[in-house]
Amino acid sequence: KQLGIPMGAPAFQWQDTFARHKVVQFSANFELYGDISRRITALLASITPNLELYSIDEAFLDLSQLPIDNFDRWGREVRAKIWQWVGIPVSIGIAPTKTLAKLASEQAKRDTSLGGTLSLVDEATQPYLARTPIQDIWGIGWRLTPRLKAESIHTAGDLTQLTPRRAQQLMGIRGRQVVAELNGTSCFPLEREHK
Repeated sequence: KQLGIPMGAPAFQWQDTFARHKVVQFSANFELYGDISRRITALLASITPNLELYSIDEAFLDLSQLPIDNFDRWGREVRAKIWQWVGIPVSIGIAPTKTLAKLASEQAKRDTSLGGTLSLVDEATQPYLARTPIQDIWGIGWRLTPRLKAESIHTAGDLTQLTPRRAQQLMGIRGRQVVAELNGTSCFPLEREHK
């Protein structure tokens, strides 16, 4: 990551960089990765049965039925429990929508001062939206990014300023939903059928 190599990049395209920086390559251990994922999922399911396994390393939890008085503290406690029981670091984003939760999780991962956890439940989202590049928003992707930048939309904060109609014109119904989610209105409920 520190060398600017994107996740999932084909290794053959980066051989010169690997040689120049003495990068060591390792094979993936998918069996171990799956086991770690199952252990974390079991821990999360013990917290709430209302969860969606989004991928092997991501999950959404519905916290609405839990008696949480301080989301930041709760997130740090869950993160510490995962570290203690499974031994890997995770980032936790807490927010009223999936899109904001993913944004919070990414911010928690990047900003070490946050300690791996960020709650946007009771906190102003604008500073985080303003520093999130448009291409880092869940659901935007590389195809929409140039079109949005051509419209002077460079950050999540810029995107929140679009009217629902304009968002749909630029990005279709999914774009309208992403803008609503960034503004705190949930459009993507938990999916109970695991992928």
